[in-house]
Amino acid sequence: RASSSSWPSPHTPPPSVTVLTLPGRTIHLVGTAHISSRSVEDVRQAIATLRPDTVCVELCEPRRQALAREGAFRETDIFQVVRRKQATLLLAHLVLSAFQRKLGAKLGIAPGADMLAAIEAGEAAGARLVMADRGIQVTLRRTWARLGFWNKTKLLTELLALLIASPDISEQEIEAL
Repeated sequence: RASSSSWPSPHTPPPSVTVLTLPGRTIHLVGTAHISSRSVEDVRQAIATLRPDTVCVELCEPRRQALAREGAFRETDIFQVVRRKQATLLLAHLVLSAFQRKLGAKLGIAPGADMLAAIEAGEAAGARLVMADRGIQVTLRRTWARLGFWNKTKLLTELLALLIASPDISEQEIEAL
């Protein structure tokens, strides 16, 4: 775990913060990796240092709830998913989530810990929280609709291979991304 001494001072935001200036508004964008202990520290340091009035997190509300409640997918109504013709999307989402968990276990951090840290730090700072992402189902549905049969088959095969293969990536490679 990185200490705040790795930043220029405890009163300056970490180097992962990009400042965007708009008329009447300053936005501090914290670049993170979803499976990174450094990103968790950067988010906490940025919010503690900057004391923003609003914290936007790249999550939709259903994904926020799923992150907050481990195993929330078990509450999914499978019959409803099949009825809505979303079984393949659910499978892709579960495979991707399983891969992230596998990678997170290897690196010793839970996927999405950066986003949870932002929520916790934002609440502690008294900031207004905004879940600033469109619903994951919309994103998955649009992506899936644009893929042809062959690309869908390739994608599902590659996703399933991810579950079997052991992720071979280091924490340094995650940070470099």
